[in-house]
Amino acid sequence: MDQSLRPQLITVPPSEFSRAAARLLRREVMGAAKEGEACVMLSGGSTPLALYALLGDDPLGELPYQRMQVFFGDERWVPPPSKQSNGGEALRLWLVKRQLAPSHFHPFFGDTPADARQRVEAALHEVARKRGGPEMDVTLLGLGEDGHTASLFPGSQALHERAWTAETRSPKPPLVRLTVTLPVLEASRHVIFLVRGTAKHEVLGRLMEGDPDLVATRVHARRVTVLADLEASSGVALLPRPAERGKPSR
Repeated sequence: MDQSLRPQLITVPPSEFSRAAARLLRREVMGAAKEGEACVMLSGGSTPLALYALLGDDPLGELPYQRMQVFFGDERWVPPPSKQSNGGEALRLWLVKRQLAPSHFHPFFGDTPADARQRVEAALHEVARKRGGPEMDVTLLGLGEDGHTASLFPGSQALHERAWTAETRSPKPPLVRLTVTLPVLEASRHVIFLVRGTAKHEVLGRLMEGDPDLVATRVHARRVTVLADLEASSGVALLPRPAERGKPSR
């Protein structure tokens, strides 16, 4: 794989992981907000929960919430009050505390999966109307042990989907998932994978080597960074910072 296309790897001690993630996110949001509006796509799963709790306590200073539009890369089809709800947990730990306006929050919530997808796609089309595409300023993603990201699983038909959202099936419950698709992820200015724990060591090495069998390797955004703790990254080669893939268009 061309080294210039590989992500930048940043490693931190486990105790510093959430604070480092907060600094990265804050830098991207503040930079985008200076130009107008910051579009942010958040990751689900357990890895970012400590980050959301940290941001809810606001230790690094107030973010420009009035100029943020907040999306989610994927969602488990469970009621929002459930502890398994990605959007619900982000609201509880962070966004309600910081009083993000409901009109600035675009989770996969709805009466049916189709309704939830329609709501998210409408919000993405509003972004595209202003930017020429579903462009996020920063997208946070997780990395599964099988190489999946968002709810794009190996072998899923959603990997070939050109619509901006899809309904997928997870190999683990909750089985029904809603997710944005590769065209949305690839429209991001900056994708940041959040990777922590010894269980992710092998798949992280494969991602950094550009293993084409991983779903995560197919995310070719303009800039891709991997933030990993030392438990996940031990022995994984640090690579030079890659050139950005194209110029941001506004």
